Amino acid sequence: MALDIKECECCARTFEPNPRLDPKNARVCGKAVCLKWRAAQAKRQWRADNEPYYKGSEDRHRAGYWKAYRAAHPDKTERDRGQNRERMRQRRALCATQDAIRKNPVGYLEELGVGVLCATQDTIVRRVDGIIVYLRTCATQDSMDGRIQAAG
Repeated sequence: MALDIKECECCARTFEPNPRLDPKNARVCGKAVCLKWRAAQAKRQWRADNEPYYKGSEDRHRAGYWKAYRAAHPDKTERDRGQNRERMRQRRALCATQDAIRKNPVGYLEELGVGVLCATQDTIVRRVDGIIVYLRTCATQDSMDGRIQAAG
């Protein structure tokens, strides 16, 4: 079955629509320039049809908008600030401080798998001797050899 020959809306050349797509909707030929023109045209049409979509965000960028919003919604503002404080408290709790690591380095190493996600500069620069001693007490040479043989 031969498809209808159409005229490209961009370059005015005739083309045969792609049979895998709906031939009724074909408006431009397959040239990159024509496809780009059609995409831009569709974008302009969508923006014209959906004008209110962008209206809300314009207000938030106006000078003084957030100050007026906070004055008009004190309950939401306080709730948001409380949530922010709690979120920051939890984030800070995930990082070990220098003092905590110095006071209890073995405890710090034990917690590494249970919640402490990052360490401060001192733990990186710190001599590795204490860590090696701790690891030797936790794992015997035989158990390490078994792991190496199983992996190899």
